[in-house]
This record gives sequence, C-alpha cells and structure tokens, in this order.
Amino acid sequence: MDSCVFATKLIKKQRGTTQSVLTRCSDGAYYVLKFKNNPQGLNALVSEVVTARLGQLLGLPVPGYAFVDVSTALIAGSPSIVIVQGGVSLRYEAGVQFGSRTPLDGSGKTQVIDYMPASLAHCVDNLPTFAGALVLDSWTGLADYRPVVYVKSKESTVFSPIFIDHDRSFAPFFAPQSEGTFPASHLSEFYDFVRGWGSFEPWLTIAETAGYQELEALVKGFPLEWEVPDRLGAQLLEYLLKRKTEIRTRIGRLHASGFVRLRNWGKPWPPVWSWAVRMESQFGG
Repeated sequence: MDSCVFATKLIKKQRGTTQSVLTRCSDGAYYVLKFKNNPQGLNALVSEVVTARLGQLLGLPVPGYAFVDVSTALIAGSPSIVIVQGGVSLRYEAGVQFGSRTPLDGSGKTQVIDYMPASLAHCVDNLPTFAGALVLDSWTGLADYRPVVYVKSKESTVFSPIFIDHDRSFAPFFAPQSEGTFPASHLSEFYDFVRGWGSFEPWLTIAETAGYQELEALVKGFPLEWEVPDRLGAQLLEYLLKRKTEIRTRIGRLHASGFVRLRNWGKPWPPVWSWAVRMESQFGG
C-alpha cells in the first residue's frame, strides 16, 4: 500500500524542469516533492509513480515514495519557494503531491552526491544494477539522461547508486515524437561489467515475464484529487505489455547506435571481480 504523510517544512527548491522541493515530512523523513502544478503537469507525477513501482518490481535501488499532503498554510508560510515559469512566479498548489524519499536523515552523516567521475567508477558498489536500470529505461522509454545519486554512510568506503527522477520515463507514451532520444549515462566505465545478456539478469527476466494482473496493479491507485482517468491506466498497461517484448531489441539498438557503450560485450568474465563470479555462477555467463 502506498504510504501517505504530511509535509511539515518546505526546505529548498531543487534543480530541474519540474521545480521540485526538498521537504521534511511527518514521518521524520525527507522527500523531494513534485507538485501537481509543476511545469510538466500531471504526466510527470504519473510517470514517477508507475516507474517507482516498476523499479520495485525489478528489485532495483529506487527511492521509496509517498503521497504527501501539503497544507495551504505551509505554502503561505514559505513565500520564497515558488514556481518560476516564463518570468512569472506562481505559488505551488496545496494538496496531495508525489514525494520521493531521500537518504538524508538530518544528522549530516550520510553523504549524497549527484555526479561520479569516470575515474572513480571503482568506488561505486553494485555496478550491475546499472544494467537493471537500462532494462527499466528501455521498458518505459526514458527520454532523458539517466539520473543517479550516490550514497555513502560515514563508515562505508564505497558509494551505492540510487536511480531517481522518473518524470520523463514515459516520454514516448505521452509524447510519441520523443521515441529514440534516449541519452544514457555518458560513463561507459559504468557498463564495463556487461558481457552479454546474462549481465541483464535477473531484471530482464522479471520484466519479460511480468503478467497482466501484476502490471495492472502498478498503473492504478493514484490520489483521487489527481483525477487520473481510468482509460489512462488502461493505456499505460497496454504500453507496458507491448514494450516488455521489445526490451532486448531496444537495448541492442542503444548498443549499436553508441548511446550506451557496452565495449566489453562478448568478452569473458573477469574472475577477479567478486560480483562477476556470483553472476556467472547464477546465470551461466
């Protein structure tokens, strides 16, 4: 069941076209809120919800989310936090918004960065999940740069990736002309572990075998005040069912076109990589 919480403080406006806001909520956690009247409209919130659910289905490190109720009084008490569009400042709307939970805990002990240079790819734990994110993005049709944040606790020596910002995931669904504009991560080193289709497991099999009822549950259950029509959920379901049969083809096209540089495709597994050994034994190379 999707959680519902209340916003208690609007902290800081974030970068990006949806002009989201870092917010502290009643459960003590920090969320990045995308508001109903963001410049991309309600489509951005629908994309966020469905993609977050798909990410959870695949078992990827995507943020938890909640529907966050923002009061009129809280917005009125934060007059400097506004939407700026076309040189005009607009108030954020009160009501239920989409909230993506952040790894911040208020203690300052968790380090979160949004850029990782190629030279430090070896400092990123769980690199194979980038293949899982590629499955997700090929399935939904992401038409934007793959956003990632890297999280490290004070005690850890490595960063763990979290795949965030899914407002453009369903771009080909909402705007068919955007199909084929996928600019994946420019960090080719982050895909060096890919040796073949086995590198995309278990995420590829989970996506390809997802059934009608399983996916139907992911495209419904939006807040009533969003007024998402039932036919939109039905159309999204049809879209996902069709595209799950095309994931391999789309990844192959990305590889052939150079959008995603899988420069070690077909090469043997390096046995010195512990995670490669685990994957090889599980999926047969």
